[in-house]
Amino acid sequence: LELELGYTDMKEGGAKGEIIPLMANYRFVAPVAESGWSYYVGAGLGAARVSVDGRSTGGPVRLRDEAFAVQALAGA
Repeated sequence: LELELGYTDMKEGGAKGEIIPLMANYRFVAPVAESGWSYYVGAGLGAARVSVDGRSTGGPVRLRDEAFAVQALAGA
């Protein structure tokens, strides 16, 4: 079981954006017999908070939202 917290902050052309995701993931890892390799698969659920501040031709723009998030992962 893993807990993942991220943060992204970006600025471009007078606009500022911020994304904060929080995920809870479960990962299953299985070794491949005596090879030193293993594979993993997993899935996660969480939420993300998004905010954007900027200007448009009509004046200042301020957007705020929360979103449900799902992710899947696999690898070797």
